[in-house]
Amino acid sequence: MYVTGTDVKHAAYCEYIIYIRYRLGIQETPTEYMQYGGEIEKEKHINHIKAIYKPLRTIRQPLLESPKRKLMGRPDYILELQDHTYIPVEIKWAEPTIVKGKPRAKWDHTMQIAFYAVLLEDTLSKNKPVRQGLIYYLKPNGKLVKIQLTTTLKKTALKLAEKTREIAQGKREPSKPTNTTKCRECNYRKYCPYYLSNK
Repeated sequence: MYVTGTDVKHAAYCEYIIYIRYRLGIQETPTEYMQYGGEIEKEKHINHIKAIYKPLRTIRQPLLESPKRKLMGRPDYILELQDHTYIPVEIKWAEPTIVKGKPRAKWDHTMQIAFYAVLLEDTLSKNKPVRQGLIYYLKPNGKLVKIQLTTTLKKTALKLAEKTREIAQGKREPSKPTNTTKCRECNYRKYCPYYLSNK
């Protein structure tokens, strides 16, 4: 099976989501952002990002596929800069994590961006490493967060992708969540065997 960027994001948030989606066959319910009309909103904010980075071109939702790794995904945007390096961009209907008063990317979003960096290096950017990713958080009032995409982050995303595949295929069980406060905000909680047995 192919593992997607959305799969990796879900696994980084909670591995039980992979169990629910693939082994129970239950898909996500529409979120506030899906109902809000996200695509129109994304177009507005990518123009702000383009004004900062002045890319040679902007690619909207490209399908990136690595047959050798059996990975695929569609980042919201890819920027190709003047030096022909690439930056994956995600626009999220969410708030960033605040650390010492500064916005930081959420871990699941960081893993998703690192995953897209790996796909880019296998496809469009074979000769140059992808060193930076961008996440624009729409809530509460718009914050652009830069992520330095280290080799360690990319390797972590690849390991998570493989773990995701094993959970989806029933070769291993999902790990218990370390932060159960996230369960209350999860769209899958009403189907989750862990949540339902620990209410």
